[in-house]
Formats: sequence, structure tokens, C-alpha cells
Amino acid sequence: MTTAPPAATGTPRMTLQVWVSQGIWAVVDQGLFASSNFILNVLLARWLAPDEYGAFTIAFSIFLLLATSHSSLVQEPMLVFGPGRFSDRFARYLDSIVLEHWRLTALLGTLLVLVGVGAWVVGKKPVGEATVALGLACPFILLQWLMRRPCYVLGKPQLAALAGGGYAVLVILGAYSLASWGLLSAPSAFGLMGLASAAAALWLASRLGVRVAPAAKGDPLMAPRREHWEYGRWGLAAAAMNWVPANVYFVLLPIWGGLAAAGAFRALCNFLLPIVNLYAAFGPLLLPALVRARGAPAFRGRAQKAAIGFLGGGVLSWALLALFGQQLMAWLYAGKYDAFGPDLAWLGAASVTFGLAAVAEGALRALERPNLVFWSNTGSGVVALTLAVLLVPRLGVLGACLGLVASSMTAGVLMSRQLWIRRANAAWRQDGSRWR
Repeated sequence: MTTAPPAATGTPRMTLQVWVSQGIWAVVDQGLFASSNFILNVLLARWLAPDEYGAFTIAFSIFLLLATSHSSLVQEPMLVFGPGRFSDRFARYLDSIVLEHWRLTALLGTLLVLVGVGAWVVGKKPVGEATVALGLACPFILLQWLMRRPCYVLGKPQLAALAGGGYAVLVILGAYSLASWGLLSAPSAFGLMGLASAAAALWLASRLGVRVAPAAKGDPLMAPRREHWEYGRWGLAAAAMNWVPANVYFVLLPIWGGLAAAGAFRALCNFLLPIVNLYAAFGPLLLPALVRARGAPAFRGRAQKAAIGFLGGGVLSWALLALFGQQLMAWLYAGKYDAFGPDLAWLGAASVTFGLAAVAEGALRALERPNLVFWSNTGSGVVALTLAVLLVPRLGVLGACLGLVASSMTAGVLMSRQLWIRRANAAWRQDGSRWR
């Protein structure tokens, strides 16, 4: 049987020193991973024609929709159950999860290839080529996403950071090499992401002692599908609904403005990546910490401190984008998207609304109430679709910016309200491993 590092049978006590140490490593990890993808996006926006960059954006949006099943049914339940009910047998649990990963991503990759072939057949060749390439890279991209999560459960985010550093080096050097050879394109970019992800994931798997071979027959952890499905079914629905406000504009903008409009909106959204990835860096730390604090006064305190930190960072990000965003756009994109520079000040407000939603969602998931996240995201999705139909035909990219801010604010307010209701009704009580 696979052996795991000693931390696999227990998680570190979350003292202030541990929080600071793990927080620094988490920021380094997410910063390296996010900066590499940010740089890749900037290079593509700078060097590709707007139509081809729009094709890259649409293909990746489709991928994110399908990837919600992986995040909700594989990755996120691990962050909840890993430090909880499976903490004493985490190595076997992780083996089972990796096996489920390959089964699920084989299906997701096939679906992406079929979508790409369909787009090609109906005359959308750039989108078709990009989506087929992404379908082939999909299992390896998601494997890296998966293998970084156990590092946080085990209290070893430094492993994820080292893997993120390797991924960043491979992606950045690979992108410049492809560009110098005249081979940089949407399909080759996805191929590069897949290769770099595979290398980082395999290194992490070796450090974590993960195996892919089936466990012994009858092993109850062979396929923890029941636990993951029971928790993740609402998470899956919530994630699918969350895809709508974040990506619907990339799908609808080409109807009125062509692929170039989708590329322009993606170019603007790239400036939100630093703060969004900062939230993502602390998310894998926040969720297990809130899970351990359920039923104790520390739960409320940790959630409040996270909210103050996230919202403060969001306000600072918004101010920087409003003051210096247009100059940064001109420099990064060589003037290609200068016409959309004024829209960035409006879009910057999403830095704040994303932070509010991130903390409220983390608290509800820690309470094992993803159904409430789903209903909140449903409200956000309705707002996004409504504003997309009303604003995008009239305002184009600016309408998409305003719609994204409004829909993310809706999600944050609705989830915060659900938390307040539970507290006001004294309903935050523990019953076994469930919260009602």
C-alpha cells in the first residue's frame, strides 16, 4: 500500500505562525501559477490577431464549464473530507481520487474534442482547432489542479509552490520559444499548458506517493463516489451556475461584436487575475481552517478576518486599476486594445465583489451547505444573463464589464445573507459531521 508523508495522518495546528508560513507559501504558489498563465495570456493578446485570441478565450470558457464537474466532484470534496473524515487514511483516499480523475477527464477531454470538431464543421475553424487541442490537454491541466490540493490538506503548500515554479518556467520559456519560431497560436498554447501541467503534476505525485493503480478489491476507499457525490452534487450545480456570470459574455459578445470583442473583454479581464488568484491562493487554506473550526467561536472570527483581508485587497486592486490601468494596457498590449482602456475602471470594481463572494462561499462550503451556494449563484446567473441581453447589444464590451460586476455583487450579497440568517436563527450547530 502506498505510504504518505507523516502529515497525511494529521494536519498542523493552525497557530498564527503556521498561518503566516503557509499563507506566504500559498501566495508564492498561486503567484507563480497565476503569473505564468497571465504572461501567456498577455503574449497571446499582444501577438495574436484579435480573432484568434477570441477563439482561445471561447475555447477556454467551454473548458471551464466542463471543468466544474472536476472541481466540484473531485477537488473540492477533498479539501472538506481530507482534513476531516479521511484524515487517518489520506494516502488511500488520495489514490482513489486520482483514479477517479482519470475516468472523469477521459470523458471531459472527449467532449471537448467533439465540440471542437463540431465548431470546425460549421465553419468556426479557429474555435474548433483551439477546442480540439484543449481537449487533448484537458486531463493533464486538471491533474495539476488536483495534485496541488493535497499539499494544502497536508499543510505543505511549499510543495505546490515548487511545482508552480517549475510550471511557470516551462510555460514562459515555452511561449517565447514558440513565438520566436513563429509557432505561437491558440492550439500550441493549449498544448504547452498541457505539457507543463503534466510535468508539474508528475513531480507532485512522486513527492506525495500517489499511485494510479486500482486499490485492493473491496477497499471502501476504492471509489469515494458516494461521499463526494453527496457533497458535490450541489457544488456541481453551484459551480455550473457560477460559470454563467463569469463566462457568458465571452460566448455572447461574438454575436454582436465578433471574436475580436471576446478577445478585447478577455484582455481587460486579465487585469483581474492578480487579485483573483490572490483570493484563490488563500482559498485552500481558508476552507480546511473553517472546517476545523465548525461549532467553535473561532469559525466566525476566521471568516470575519478573511473578509476584511479579501475586501481590503479588492479595494486596493480597484484603485490601482482606476489610476494606472490604461497605461498598463497600452504597455502590455502594444496599443492594440487602447480603445477599451476607459472600461477597465468599471471592471476593476469586480476586485471587491469577487472578494465578498469568495469568503461567503468558503464559509457556506465549510458548513457543507453547497446548496445555498447554488441558489445564490443561480440568482447571480439570472442577473448576468439579463444584463448580457440588455447591455451587451447596446454597450458592447462596457456592457459586459458592468454585467460582470453586478452579477458578482449579487452572488456575494446573497451568500452573505444566507450566513447571516443562519447566525440570526442560531442554526449554526453541529449534528455529527453535518451542519443544518
